[in-house]
This record gives sequence, structure tokens and C-alpha cells, in this order.
Amino acid sequence: MRRILIAIGVAMMAYAAFGAVIDDVNLVGVPIFLAAVLVLNDGIILPLVIATGALVQRVAPRAWQGWARAAAIISVSVTIVALPLVLGFGRSAANPSVLPRSYGRGLLLVLTLIWLAALARGLARRGNPARTAGVLTGLGVGVAVAVIEQAQGGMAAATADLTPGSAATITVTVIGGGLIGSVLRYRPGRLLSLVTTGVLAGLLWWAVEWLTVLPLLSGNQVSWSLGDAQASFGFLVGTMIQGGVTAGLIAAVSVLRPVRAAAAPAAPEENRPRVVIVGGGFAGVAVARRLQRRRSARADAPDVLLISDSNYQLFTPMLAGVAAGTLSQQHIGAPLRAGLRSTRILHATVESVDMSGRQITVQPEAGAAVTMGYDHLVLAVGSVPDYRGLAGLDRNAFTLKSLTDATRLREHVLRQLELADGERDGVRRRRLLTVMVAGGGFAGTELIAELRDLVHSVRRFFPRLDPEELRFVLLHSQDRILPELDERLAAHALDRLRAKGIEVRLNSRLTGVDADQATLDDGTTIATSTVVWTAGNSPSPLVRELGFDLERGAIACEATMQVRGRSEVWALGDCAAVPDLARPGEYLPPTAQHASREGAAVADNILAVLDGRMATPFRFRTIALLVALGHQDGAVQVGRWLLSGRLAWALWRGVYLTKLPGLEKRVRVSIDWLLDLFFPRDVILTEPRRGRAPRDRQESMASVSAGDDTR
Repeated sequence: MRRILIAIGVAMMAYAAFGAVIDDVNLVGVPIFLAAVLVLNDGIILPLVIATGALVQRVAPRAWQGWARAAAIISVSVTIVALPLVLGFGRSAANPSVLPRSYGRGLLLVLTLIWLAALARGLARRGNPARTAGVLTGLGVGVAVAVIEQAQGGMAAATADLTPGSAATITVTVIGGGLIGSVLRYRPGRLLSLVTTGVLAGLLWWAVEWLTVLPLLSGNQVSWSLGDAQASFGFLVGTMIQGGVTAGLIAAVSVLRPVRAAAAPAAPEENRPRVVIVGGGFAGVAVARRLQRRRSARADAPDVLLISDSNYQLFTPMLAGVAAGTLSQQHIGAPLRAGLRSTRILHATVESVDMSGRQITVQPEAGAAVTMGYDHLVLAVGSVPDYRGLAGLDRNAFTLKSLTDATRLREHVLRQLELADGERDGVRRRRLLTVMVAGGGFAGTELIAELRDLVHSVRRFFPRLDPEELRFVLLHSQDRILPELDERLAAHALDRLRAKGIEVRLNSRLTGVDADQATLDDGTTIATSTVVWTAGNSPSPLVRELGFDLERGAIACEATMQVRGRSEVWALGDCAAVPDLARPGEYLPPTAQHASREGAAVADNILAVLDGRMATPFRFRTIALLVALGHQDGAVQVGRWLLSGRLAWALWRGVYLTKLPGLEKRVRVSIDWLLDLFFPRDVILTEPRRGRAPRDRQESMASVSAGDDTR
């Protein structure tokens, strides 16, 4: 057993270190490390609870509004789960305490560090109305406790020398109220979460106050005994009420006195530097979010404007799930205004940029064009499909770059099933049931696997279709798919696709596509009405219009991500050619993990330049490569570590779930995935049937209704 516990402790330490490397050093990893120490100290219950709390914070950081509040939740979880479980095991006569002595010392250390950190964070917020509300509520509860004690009498043996109505007890209770109030913060629409957190914080304070602090003040030994816990059960209810009332009072104070930081962003001032960000993808949002975090500590914080042709940030790694019907399209898009409340958002497209005058002209969705100045311009305009001049590709092939693309593709595939179900000609039916994806990279591989799962999931609704007529084809121009992966893992992925019945054609290229067939470079034609192009992208057309030096079609940049020859213009993401300092002569790949970190680095460099310092070259190596290969199957590469199968599939989902912006989106996507495990996918078509005018459909419906009335 000890070896198992040591292995768990080492694994938890490794997880904490891995999380610190991926998401930079954060204080949430501290409880995980301390939990690992406790595990190595021959414990298992408390550390696992602390680790669970830390994982909850990693999954939903915004829901807990920072590590301080999350730390309090972790501590509460420890108290809630550990005490009843250990009570159930019982204690020996030599150690009658509720918790083993090693547990007690370790737990008190963890709780002390967490509460001190949370209190320091709360006290750092000047004029914090939550702290005032907590202190006032704590004072009221302290007086109420005194009245209750006088009416009932009796106290645990460990605190018999102190009366609950004494000055010391009231003081400790008031401190507890201040602590609870310091770690709570109200946000509109999250009253239930706030009250629940307050109640849990009150439960934790019961363990600290009545089982720890008061026995110490009375000169008794802190034993955490069963007798003390039972004797102070009434006060457990009181402290939980204290936490709930404190939370409610905090909400009331916050509504009556709104926090200024939650108000709408102030209008730009002439003496403040202006940063204009073009693009609302991973890179652009990362720049804005980093500037938003850093600007609060600066007196000369720049005015930040983000210009985007859509009002949401699209989580592109999950687009294949939308196309396959496992995810709703709204669930993988995060509104820009919700996540960037201190950043001005303009829904518009860029018309032109005057580099010499440092002005940019944009066309809003409505109204006349607007011209505005900037001090720093950030270009994160992404990429568009590159059809490479192939005949008919732009007219007859689908792409997967937007929610509209994914929705149209899903509708089309389901419509082909409907058409094939009523088609008697075998040749035409096989054409309708053939799906082709060109491009064996991550997007194409995941998409062909997802579309195959979609068709097989809904096939039960089309009993007249022969499974043998279903055909799925993946084209790739190289000698192996997924060239970014280790060769062994790529070969395994190829075998898994072929085992699922997917036809993979290597060293094959499209040369043309029409409505009924696709032509390959060897002259072969494949009858299909569904071709998806994922084999090539190019930077946004805006890049060529700006007149910058280009490298491989992208904006040529320095390692600092400043555009070559323009120190006030920055480019990053898919539209930029950023040198990879770890691989001389190469450029950073256009992936989400690179774009997000490039955004943070650009924001830091802009602030450095504004402060008169030098910009820092960007260095980053790919951490992990993940690909889903269909239902409960995947492949993952972290350095030299290779993983495949269900565990890799679960890791793919877990990693991307944590990267979704906001708790709401994570919950919605989790529910979508959960439902997909138990129910077939939907076959509803939302687009009208082609080839029939709306008036004809209305007349048809009217005739049907009339027939129903006459029966």
C-alpha cells in the first residue's frame, strides 16, 4: 500500500509540474504539491480531495474568479470530505483524534497557507465592500452565538474554559466573517454560486474556529476529537448560516454600489497610447486579454480596441464536432464582449491602413467607414482556404474554417442520406453515400473520422441503406498522414482509420472537382457529391494589400513579432511568419497553442516598448500534439511520450475542454459529449429543401391542413 501511495504522490507532483509548464507558474499548483507531500506522508484522502479542488479550478478558473477563491473552495472540500470519511474508519485508543496526527499537522499547514494567501488577496482590494459586509455579518453572528449559549449552555470539553459569548470568541468570529468576505466576490447572474461558496466557507471556518483556534486560546490540546466535533455541531450550522448571509449581503452591497471595474470601458483619452488589434481569434484575443490583465496596475494603461468581423471567438479545434453533430455550434463560440470587458470591441472589417499616418479605416456592419489613429497596430487576421487554382474547388468543395462551414457540411451530409434513402439507382446512390476529405493533417484526419461516426450513428434511421455502400475517402499528398506526429504514432493512426473502414489514399492529389465527381492527379475519378478541402490555407487577403515583406505568403516578422521595418506594427498567428529560434531557418507553426502564447508575448512587448525597454524575442516549443480519431479513439504525443486509444481520446477531450473560454461553454460542451454517449445524433435538417419555392411549400402545407380539417 505504501508503494501505491508513493506512486500516487510522485504522479501528483509530476502533474503539478506539468501544469506549471503548460500554463505558466500559478499558485493553484501549490495545493497540489502540498497534497503530494501529504500522500508521501502515508495519506490518501485529503490529498485526493485537494487535487480534485485544484483540478476544478483548472477546468473553471473564471467561475471561481481567481486562485484565492478557488483555494478557499479546495480547503472547504478537504474539510467536507475528509472529516466524515475518517470518522467512519474510527481511531485507536492510542490516537483518539478524528484525524491522524500527521493528517492534522499537514492539514493545518495547508489551511493556514491557503487562508493567509486568500486573506492577503482580499485585503489587497482597497475599499472592498465584501470585506466590510463580512466583518459586519461576523459581528452579528458573534453576538447571536452569545445569546444562543446563554439560552442553551454547554460546550465541548476542549473549549470549556471559553464561553462562546466572550470577547475572544466574538473576536474570532468577526475575523472569520472578514476572511469569508475577503475571498468572496459577487458577479451578476451568479448569486447561487456566491451563496453556495459562502456556505462552504462557513463550514471551513467552523473547523478552524471551533476545532482549532478556540481550543488553542483556552490552553487545551487541538485533538480534533469526535467529542469536540459533536459538541460544536450546533455552531457548525451557525457558521454555515454566517457564510450564506455574508454572501447575500455581499451581493446586496455589490448591487447597490457597483464595482467600477465592472462598468463599461471608459472612452479613450488623447494622452493614452492606443493599441488597435485586428482579429478576434486565438492570437488577437490573447493580446487583448493580456493587456487587460496588465493595464490595471499601470497609471498610463493603453487604450485597447479589438476589431473583428465576428463578435465571438471561435474554438476551431472543435469545428469537426459541430460538423459531425456532437456539439452545438453556439457552444464553441465565446462572445468577445463577455470575455474582454475592459477592452473596446468593434464589429467591423478593415478597409485600409495608412502606415505613414498611423491610421486605420474600418467599415462597421452598419453606417459609414470610420478612420482612427493608433500607436501600436496588432495584426492577427488569420487565414483563409487556399484552393491553389484547382478547377471547380471553390464552387463544389466544402471547407471547415467557420461555424457556418461546419453547419453547412453537417446539413449536406444528412441531406445526402435522405436523398440516397429514396434513390433507386445504385450508381447515384453510391455517389450520394461517398464522402471525401482532401488533406491528411489534423483537421482532415479528425473530420473524416467524425463524419464517419456521424453517418454510422444515424444509419439506424435509414434502414434501406446498405452499409456496404457507405464510402469514406481521405486523400493526402504525402507518404503518411499527420506528418507533425512521430512516424510510429502516425502509422498507428493510419491503421486505426483503415480499421474503421476509411479508405486512405496516400501520395494522391485533387486536380478538379465538379458536382458529381472528384478527379485525382493519376487520372482516377471518384463519384461523390461531398468533397471537403482541408489541404491548404493562406494568410488573409488583407496581408497582401498592406504591402509588407512576405515570407511564404505571410507577413515577415522579427523574432519579437514586430513586422520587418515597422517597429509599431506587430503580426502573429496564421498571418505571420515568425522565426523559430529553436529551429534556425524555420517558422513557428500556425497552431492554437502557439497563437495564444504569441499573443501574450506581443502584449508584454508592447508594454515594454511603451516603457522604453527592448522587446523580447519569442521562444516556444510545441508542448503536445493531440488528434481525435473518431469515437473513443485518439493519438497524443508529448515530447517522446506517445499515447493512443481511449486514454488518448479522453486526454484530447480533457485538454480542449479546459481551453474553452468560460465555465458556461465547458459545461455545455460536456453535456453535449455526455448525451452523445447515450443517444444517436440528430437528423433534423434546418435548411429548406432545394429546388422548391417557399410559396409552393406554403401551399402544400395549406392543402395538408385543409385535408386534415375535412376528415
